[in-house]
Amino acid sequence: SALAAFASEVFARQSNIALGATSEASFAIALSPFYVVKAAGTHTALGGINLPNWLLFAVLAAFVTRLFLLGAASALSGYHAAETKNLRITGLVTAAIAMPLISMGIFSQFYGMKHESEFQHDLTAGVLLAFLPMLMLVLLPFLTCSGSDGEKKFASNGSFSFREAIRGTPAGALPYVLMLLGISALGVLGGFVAVVGALPGPLFLSTIVWAIGFWVFSWSLGRWASSATTELRSARTLHVAAMVVVFGLPLPFLALIDAQQESALWSLYPVFPTILEEPGSWVGRVAMGVALLAIGGIVAYAAVRKQASRRQEASAA
Repeated sequence: SALAAFASEVFARQSNIALGATSEASFAIALSPFYVVKAAGTHTALGGINLPNWLLFAVLAAFVTRLFLLGAASALSGYHAAETKNLRITGLVTAAIAMPLISMGIFSQFYGMKHESEFQHDLTAGVLLAFLPMLMLVLLPFLTCSGSDGEKKFASNGSFSFREAIRGTPAGALPYVLMLLGISALGVLGGFVAVVGALPGPLFLSTIVWAIGFWVFSWSLGRWASSATTELRSARTLHVAAMVVVFGLPLPFLALIDAQQESALWSLYPVFPTILEEPGSWVGRVAMGVALLAIGGIVAYAAVRKQASRRQEASAA
């Protein structure tokens, strides 16, 4: 698959660095605890300037440290607290800085411009956009789920509000995720243009459609979990369980049934279109993205109706 080939290329490049084969390396290697010391003497070429990787990593580490500190402060703060707003803004700024740097480093190092085809560049851009934002899946239940047993900031207050995206309430979950996704897409696009000198092709554009559908569907699972129970902790547990069942559980069974990925069952797996390497795979990404967007909209609508009905019954009682 594209992801496996990408990982193999990364490992090979890191092995060369560990042996001192080159002084130029992707900034992304500094993210590995196994190579961070070896990466101290390397640099990343950005716009014709050789920037030390330790400097780039220090900037990212400063933002990540700020994220953790603000996360702890936000968890202890109340409704519409300044710490939560700072956390959300810092998250956006971190993505805006990290995504272009990581993308430019990977495009310039792991896929040399002289021997790789335009399709391979496009495929790499799609892989980055599809899988780098997956880190948000760990945080999604804490952004999306609501419950009546927690603090006011976790109470259900609607489905979509850009203002609440920065304030940190459940109504701002989807806007905030889409904002992070948009910044990620722009970061990968900027890295691609800076290194390749051209715009990516249909495979990258189709990945944007898939990513929107994927994250709307993932968000809708949290809305469903919040409508299935009134307890915040139970809703988060249900959300995690639903994502494991939909995204994680089918993979080993599909691999056992058809390791060659030739069965039509693979087409039902939401992430499958992003690991295809065929030039025409952009059609599958668009189709899966639209399907996930439609299913997510239906699930979210049903969840909102159920929550509204529950509130009416509570007020009538």
